[in-house]
Amino acid sequence: MLPPPECFPACHPDYAEWLAVGSPDSWCFPKQCYGDADGLDQAFGRGNFVSVGTDDLGLLLTGYNLNTYTDPVTHPWIAADADHAAQAFGRGNFVRVGTDDLSLLLTYYNDEQSTVPSDCLDCP
Repeated sequence: MLPPPECFPACHPDYAEWLAVGSPDSWCFPKQCYGDADGLDQAFGRGNFVSVGTDDLGLLLTGYNLNTYTDPVTHPWIAADADHAAQAFGRGNFVRVGTDDLSLLLTYYNDEQSTVPSDCLDCP
């Protein structure tokens, strides 16, 4: 039996980072790099849907400023690492989900789902 195909393209500049954090399926969402940590649209108001909402913010807050990140099963908040990079936090400490990821999330927070780009898996 063949292993399942990888969902994150090897041609992507962040492929090595994806492997380093345990190959989380959540990074394979087409809007993940814009703050969509769960890959789901969320109802907002009457008849409106957003791609980046309170559920995504909740995942981000769960992992905010934590530096343990190697297992996407036990640490599902790795989905909130929208910029796919470790960020310096304090002296000599690095975190996966920090202010850079929060900034990306807030850029698209509660915006209509059609306005959030869906090119996170595109290769240059």
